Amino acid sequence: MATDPAVGAWARALFEIAQVEDAVEKVGADLKASAETIRGHLKLKSALSDADVPGPAKAAVVHEVLGAEVSPVVANAIVTLAQTGKQDLLGRIVEAYEVVSEEVRGVAIADVTTAVELNDGLRDKLKKQLAGVAGKEVVLREHVDPQILGGVVVRVGGKIMDGSVASRLAKLKGQMVAARSDA
Repeated sequence: MATDPAVGAWARALFEIAQVEDAVEKVGADLKASAETIRGHLKLKSALSDADVPGPAKAAVVHEVLGAEVSPVVANAIVTLAQTGKQDLLGRIVEAYEVVSEEVRGVAIADVTTAVELNDGLRDKLKKQLAGVAGKEVVLREHVDPQILGGVVVRVGGKIMDGSVASRLAKLKGQMVAARSDA
């Protein structure tokens, strides 16, 4: 899930609170939206990362910018992260929360990178193939990266399956260099 134990602990704690409040989806969506808002809001990002800004002022800025749109659980978590100097963990906590949520629901998350956006037919075919490998339903998190040139790179359950054209070319280049040095 997360290499930093604090990230996993935060994600599990937030998930458990969300379960008690019957708000798993809302807390997940609020975490994601808040992380995106913070990334794009200079005043909030500055206030959260500035050690000279006192805790109550950080809380005020969080509540001013995020307002009533996010659940109190998420707002309080962000304030606590900022007050303890751990606000930079938020993005990874969002990812870890998603993993915890999907694990509890018995679903695997697959990060799928392609050179172009998947169409519905390819998306469905890939989900079915990955479900067969994972042994459970699969939710795709899709990423587009033209640098892979073609093919697909899939990361699911800690395993990486690299079927990209770029990696195939790199492997072929390595074989050619090795063959040349052997000759």
